[in-house]
Amino acid sequence: MKINFKKQVKKSHHLAVFTVFVSFLASCFFGGVSSATVFLTLCAVLLQYCFGKYRKIYGKIISIEVMRAGLPSVFPRYFSNISVLLCVTPLISEYSPFTGAAVILISSAFFAKPFYVLFKRVYGSKELIEFQKKQISSYSPEIIVYISGLKNVAYQINQWIPVLELFDRKVAVLVRERSIYDGMIKTDIPVFYARTSHDVEFILSTTGSVRTVLYPANPMKNAQALRHFKLNHCFINHGESDKAVNQSKFLMAYDKILVGGPLAKRRLETAGLPLRSDQVVFVGRPQAEILLDKINAPKEIKTILYAPTWEGFVDDVNYSSVEESGFQKIKSIIESGKYKLIFKPHPYTGSRNEETRVWLHEMEQVCKENDVEVVDKMVPIHELMNRSDALITDISSVLNEFLVTQKPIFLFNVKKKDGESLYSEFPSSRASYVIEENSNMLAMIDAVSESDSLFDIRNSVKKDSLSEFPEGSARRFISFVESL
Repeated sequence: MKINFKKQVKKSHHLAVFTVFVSFLASCFFGGVSSATVFLTLCAVLLQYCFGKYRKIYGKIISIEVMRAGLPSVFPRYFSNISVLLCVTPLISEYSPFTGAAVILISSAFFAKPFYVLFKRVYGSKELIEFQKKQISSYSPEIIVYISGLKNVAYQINQWIPVLELFDRKVAVLVRERSIYDGMIKTDIPVFYARTSHDVEFILSTTGSVRTVLYPANPMKNAQALRHFKLNHCFINHGESDKAVNQSKFLMAYDKILVGGPLAKRRLETAGLPLRSDQVVFVGRPQAEILLDKINAPKEIKTILYAPTWEGFVDDVNYSSVEESGFQKIKSIIESGKYKLIFKPHPYTGSRNEETRVWLHEMEQVCKENDVEVVDKMVPIHELMNRSDALITDISSVLNEFLVTQKPIFLFNVKKKDGESLYSEFPSSRASYVIEENSNMLAMIDAVSESDSLFDIRNSVKKDSLSEFPEGSARRFISFVESL
């Protein structure tokens, strides 16, 4: 099994254990270790522990905060590097105790300033919390966008930032985990961090200004906001797709479910969800309207964007083509040299499934060997869509988003459904050229580049999935939310 070393070195206890192991190796090599080496090794382990726990302690001291660029670094980049270097302290100390002591002293010096910042934060925590609350109250937000989740979840809010910046009413983003802010794109919209349910209550109720809460996803912590029954709660999602996760009964908790178009509503009705008569509202995809360019007639394919989805939280919703068959087909495109390929993995790809993680590595490796552009997982996808003439993807919101461009879409049939079964379970797939396990990928692309027979069908599916409005999707979305 492959080990992600970069991830492991961030865990202080792993490094500490490794340092002790190095001490054991030193004793074997030198025939024992001195008391000075033992002492310096313990100092190294203590520093590693402090470096590892610094971020957690820093975040827990102040549970509610206005996030902003320029805050003292929560976790200086050099912490991880120093922690790794401290692992060799036993060897250095046994060879030269003075050099070992120097390593410990220099490492401690690097920790001095962050520790001072941490000390001030602890000592003045009550005053700092009151100050942060006054700042939040003085801003008086009317609309809150509520976001919580895993480390890389920032992409869910990033796609909404360009739309939120167009609001006339005061908007703020509420993040439940500090790491979300680290991954957010730059914006003038205030971002509030609220760690506890009491902090959430202060922002949503005590300030007295909030009227509406928008939710881009369905994490468990949403329940702590939904309990505020006097507010308007609207689910806005982070993508329009045929995935089964978009048929959750949790959606019934929201006052309004803002979806792209009629296709989304039929999806919910097919799932048997007890929708209220006015609960579902069509708003299109405002960010796609703002950020994407579209073609008005078929054109030659030169650049292809491969943007697979991730493997999902459970196998039943694993629609990812990051597996052997997908690898072979993508490799054939790369090695042909006929088309320029851009590879953009999902932010969560490989986070749950070891096999997916291995095939992701293989794809990245073959891209690297052939100078294929591999885009960072957290980079927004719209600019890449504009640079591409066609899309290769799976069952995901990327497909529906790309419909706005009216460019060709190639869809991996990962679940191996037959034609009608595929179209019935995943209606948006009608807009795509379906890639089967035995498909000749290059021949398919060549044929579509010469004659794009699905151009008009894609336009029809786009209207069904994302709607069309005289005033535009962005204006419709903003007007509706501001009217609540």
